[in-house]
Amino acid sequence: MAPPAQAATKVVDYKAERGWVGAEFRDEPIRCMMDLGIHKAAIGEKFLVSSNWRRNPQNREYEMMINGEPVHVLGQTMVVFRLTSGDRDIMATQVDISPDVDGLVLGMEWMHENTCMWNLKTGRVHAIDGIVFHAEYDPDASLVKRVTPPADSASHVCLVTVREPNRPMDLEGLAPARVCDMDDDEQPVAIDELLPIRVSGYIEPESDDLWAWSRRVEASTLNRLTQSLQ
Repeated sequence: MAPPAQAATKVVDYKAERGWVGAEFRDEPIRCMMDLGIHKAAIGEKFLVSSNWRRNPQNREYEMMINGEPVHVLGQTMVVFRLTSGDRDIMATQVDISPDVDGLVLGMEWMHENTCMWNLKTGRVHAIDGIVFHAEYDPDASLVKRVTPPADSASHVCLVTVREPNRPMDLEGLAPARVCDMDDDEQPVAIDELLPIRVSGYIEPESDDLWAWSRRVEASTLNRLTQSLQ
């Protein structure tokens, strides 16, 4: 008995909310931005030349989407940086390392961990422990400068916002982060309304095939029940 075809998610294009943030890394200014279209933060490989991180040939390398473009990821590490568009608060985040990124890109993981609330109209971002900093909204912002040769196949590129391709995303898990485009005293908009990739529906099996399969299941179940009563 053949099972029914799996339902698949259908997605639509949507540009993620992005904005520029003042920051320093290792006491030097670094171009920094927030991008709601990525999960994990990312930093350019050239900024880690003087650090303890070294490229390891045994690490799994892969392609990832940053600022809507594919980049090559060499590995991961933890970085500490300072927000200069506020009270110079020190922050930390786990990052993907890529030679194709010209700065520091903060993603949804960092926003959730710091319970960020971003007012697009005023530019103010309220974070954990009373931290407040400024992010200049720019939907076209990008720190991607591709220097790595393109991947052989587009199948190597993964979209981190769709964690289970054949199942809808659990949008409830995105509740801690908020973005709004209104006055501070109004209720912020839930972040799931601004996702760069949205689930817009399902592609279900043809109704005739589904009906025939369900009839076969009913007949098989009835047959097993009859045999168990004999």
